Amino acid sequence: METIYKLDLSEEFCKWLDEYQPDIIYAQAHGRNRVKFCSRVKQYSNKPMVFHMMDDWPEFVRGESIFGKYWEKVVDKEFKKLLEVSDLHLGISELMEVEYLRRYNIRFKAFHNPIDFDFWRKGQKSNWQIQGENPKILYAGRMGLGIEKSLKFLAEAISIINKKSGRSIQFILQVSEKKKWMNKFKCIKHRPFVPYEELPEKFGEADILYLPYDFSEKAVKFIKYSMPTKASEYMISGTPILIFAPGDTALVNYAEKYQWAKVVKDEDMQELISSLEKLLDFPKERERYGKAAILLAKEKHEAIKVRNDFRKALISVID
Repeated sequence: METIYKLDLSEEFCKWLDEYQPDIIYAQAHGRNRVKFCSRVKQYSNKPMVFHMMDDWPEFVRGESIFGKYWEKVVDKEFKKLLEVSDLHLGISELMEVEYLRRYNIRFKAFHNPIDFDFWRKGQKSNWQIQGENPKILYAGRMGLGIEKSLKFLAEAISIINKKSGRSIQFILQVSEKKKWMNKFKCIKHRPFVPYEELPEKFGEADILYLPYDFSEKAVKFIKYSMPTKASEYMISGTPILIFAPGDTALVNYAEKYQWAKVVKDEDMQELISSLEKLLDFPKERERYGKAAILLAKEKHEAIKVRNDFRKALISVID
């Protein structure tokens, strides 16, 4: 049996494992080949394995080819085997914990992106009045699957508000490249990625931070149980957050449970406009969301606490 796994994994890799002798295997897998690889490593090394799930990619398998139904069964079987041989199961959100207990009858513990409070405090908002005559709404991060349509939707909403009110609300897109469609909106200001050290100030100086997901069935499958990495970074900034995402996602579930952001969970232009205007016009509401987000970030996402909990979780498989 050992010879088979050596051939499967390559002699060089097995030699490295033998020499390194890890106490714990920490594993992530996104796709069938990586699931098989993690299973082989576990079987060959016979070490405790901690498996950490980031996205619900198994739900995506069926739609990937005309043989989707077949591969869905194959992947489901292999993924369940990996979960069975893993000694500890971690997820990315509280909603994933609930769903995976239902789906696989296995308990997962959620660990999300931690933040260094001292680093982010330097840009943290303490005054929730709109600064200046041109309110600034910021989106920072990736574009592409599950995001771009909702960026356009907000640009349309801002354009409508600006036209009817005479305002000059700016929509700052801090993304890798400027897309052609952005030129259609006068309100959009493109800003290339900035050094990580500047993010606390950039997030803190914005009037609203936008956290969107698209509403298509494909997008929802991909992001339903995930949490965006920047969510906790947005939260600790204290800048009011506007979430525009389907109601059955982990992001919306988390925001509604702890009331740390203004949520729009229907792809409805009037509802988005109304929610945006309230966040702009009511300082008390802005302050309420900002302070709630800071408190929750300190309680659940502060790096020292998360690292200690994570360390304890890992050590539990070898105690």
